[in-house]
Amino acid sequence: MHTKQDYIRMFTQLLPPGDAWEASENSFLYNIFAGWAEECIRFEQRMLDLMDESDPRYTLELLPDFENDLGLPDQCFLTAEATIDQRRQEVVNILRNRQGLFSLPQIREVSAMFGFEVEVEEGIPSYFGGRFGSRFSPDESKYYITIRQISGNIIRARFGASHFGERFTKFDNELLYCVLLRPVIRADRAVTFIFTES
Repeated sequence: MHTKQDYIRMFTQLLPPGDAWEASENSFLYNIFAGWAEECIRFEQRMLDLMDESDPRYTLELLPDFENDLGLPDQCFLTAEATIDQRRQEVVNILRNRQGLFSLPQIREVSAMFGFEVEVEEGIPSYFGGRFGSRFSPDESKYYITIRQISGNIIRARFGASHFGERFTKFDNELLYCVLLRPVIRADRAVTFIFTES
């Protein structure tokens, strides 16, 4: 980081030679250079700040811009209830996992880390010579994944306990959606969830 005197010295050295350019201390030209130097220091400091802000692990001023680019807040992460450190960490998590998981065992492994037992099936396009009578799958089916949640919780409405306007059936699956759909599964995959009672 340059000092005020560094900038004044640089400006003075840019002057053409001769007595007409008097830039000694407290001279008119010196005071102009001093004003420029303060603005250059401010500009240099903001450039250094921008370098720090470009790293989502340490950003503060650009944190809302990162969140906006990544679609935050969403149903999985509400920024109004989070600290600055939690918001930064969520941005970092999404950026790190943008590539997504490539294999079905990885999806099962991540689900198990959060307490979900799932079966994962990947679509297989039909091909000439396949078994007669089997379901026909178009070529696009290779982009489809079916996730069947084996261990889960289905919440059903009960007479006398539920209120008007509530759903008859709810699936306690928000965490599974947030764990897999947003940060983990690749964007070029279409996912179907099937939920069963544990």
